[in-house]
Amino acid sequence: MILAAIPMAFAQDEPVKIPDWIRNNAGWWSNGQISDSDFLTGIQYLMEQGIMVVPKTEITQQVALPSVPGWIRDTAGWWAAGQVTDEDFVNGISWLVEHGIINVGNTTDRKIPAYEIEGNHYPIYQFQITPQSPDCDDTHLHASSGYTIDAVLVSFTDPHPGECGLGTVDSLVLNQIPMNENQIRQWEKASGIIIAEE
Repeated sequence: MILAAIPMAFAQDEPVKIPDWIRNNAGWWSNGQISDSDFLTGIQYLMEQGIMVVPKTEITQQVALPSVPGWIRDTAGWWAAGQVTDEDFVNGISWLVEHGIINVGNTTDRKIPAYEIEGNHYPIYQFQITPQSPDCDDTHLHASSGYTIDAVLVSFTDPHPGECGLGTVDSLVLNQIPMNENQIRQWEKASGIIIAEE
């Protein structure tokens, strides 16, 4: 696991200015009137416009987060009501970047090899590849469960644990699936497996 501090920087020519519509969205979001996705799209806008600059960072925690934590939603609501400062609000946004929930500057897709099993794609790094054996005439895969490219745990039963497992390597479809750095981070957090840079 790589530990690093997340530096937060702002446009240096002037103090941070956050458009009023983001404040409105923060209030609506804290009340459940708009989705996490819609709100985070607005935050992404701030970053793309250079109002908030967050350098590329390393993950500081290897945890799978099912959604945006409640304390960030609460802070956004308080900020919308004028009860906390812009800095308090931005600290919450920094936390989202640090934990890979908001993706900043990492939009380039990488091709990740993944086996297609029962309609889902599973990065290859989580499977045990077993060579030819008396029970199976070809190199084959074994695993008891796996994470899809969306970092969703899908448990499946190894159909032939004493034989060819999930199938021979030649019989399975291997695709190169585009994943951006945010998707890769989420998968790594969920699976506990780090995908090395090529």
